[in-house]
Amino acid sequence: MQFTLRAATTADLALIVKQRHAMFEAMGYVNRAQLELTDAKFEEWVEPKLASGEYRGWFLQDESGRVVAGAGLWIMEWVPHALDQSTVRGNILNVYCEPLYQTLGLTRQLLVEVLDYCRDNGIRTLIANPSDAMRPVYDALGFRPTEEVKIQVSVPN
Repeated sequence: MQFTLRAATTADLALIVKQRHAMFEAMGYVNRAQLELTDAKFEEWVEPKLASGEYRGWFLQDESGRVVAGAGLWIMEWVPHALDQSTVRGNILNVYCEPLYQTLGLTRQLLVEVLDYCRDNGIRTLIANPSDAMRPVYDALGFRPTEEVKIQVSVPN
């Protein structure tokens, strides 16, 4: 089976949101109301970033032209530090592959494309928050856990 790679465009906004939703469902998020609210907030957030190029996306299409996998890259402004003086960092997100195609290495192919894009465009540091199921793919590509910590504080709505 042959798959064709293509870049996401602003016309793909609904598809990007749909794949992100499916990704969260596959990770076990089942609260429909929460997912739908997340979809709306994400669409509002990503639309201008997609238009400006701060968000880049890639899709793999099957022979009929149907998109079966996708991945995104948020090019974030970042503070320079001792390990990387660059003022940008890549954040890989929205990596999704339809269940029937998950054994074909499509997510790995998309991640290699993202890494190549970053290499070609001077983005040296990339971060991601892979699901447990995806972690071996990231590990095989050289990603390593960091010492970052996280807290979510309660804030008034």
